[in-house]
Amino acid sequence: MRKLDFSDLDTLIKLDLVLGYLAWSKKQWEASVGRSNFYYSLDLNNRGFILIQDNVDIVHLLKIVVLKSSRRNGVASGLMQELFKYSSKDIYLEVEQRNISAIKFYRSFGFESLHVAKNYYSNGENCMKMLLNRNN
Repeated sequence: MRKLDFSDLDTLIKLDLVLGYLAWSKKQWEASVGRSNFYYSLDLNNRGFILIQDNVDIVHLLKIVVLKSSRRNGVASGLMQELFKYSSKDIYLEVEQRNISAIKFYRSFGFESLHVAKNYYSNGENCMKMLLNRNN
């Protein structure tokens, strides 16, 4: 995991476009560079990335993005392993409630559903909030 800076920003922005309406604007990415607790890991072949906010007592998994052509090839799992090596804190995330494959992916790592936030996303989609409790 590396501190978010401008060195890979163009690559991250390009990959983020895979998310469609959930992709951040260039302004949002540039504003995030100034945050002292934003870290990322980029797949070695630039097929995906993971972005986190490392808070005092919990890690917020902000994004995990993989090119559609590289999905189901272990890229996302490898990025999750990078996160697990980086921190032993609990991990919190939000995911679209209708994104069943992503929810199954997170559950395979032990994430549990906390609750659903109605109309959470800009298009009115619901959000499943999930937690991986690593400090039982």
